[in-house]
Amino acid sequence: MDTMKIALFKSIEYGWTMPAAQHDDGSDPHAGSYVRITDYIDVNFPPRAPAEIVPAQLAAIDKAEQDARAELQLKLNVLAERRANILALTHMPESP
Repeated sequence: MDTMKIALFKSIEYGWTMPAAQHDDGSDPHAGSYVRITDYIDVNFPPRAPAEIVPAQLAAIDKAEQDARAELQLKLNVLAERRANILALTHMPESP
């Protein structure tokens, strides 16, 4: 079982509250932009079974791959459009 020291922090700029883990060196995370509003407590995180984790990991990888392919396709479309524009311009009749 993994244990972490967790405390609540409040954003100076936005006012929202969020949990954060204490850094390994004992310092507060988000120094300067958040203020710790509670003491740290030890929180135990029971591990999940691999049968629960592996499908979620694979789904996340599939989604990341799908997003990367979509982003690449958009870039390829822009390049193809530039190419088509250059070819169209070079085949235009010359102006008198």
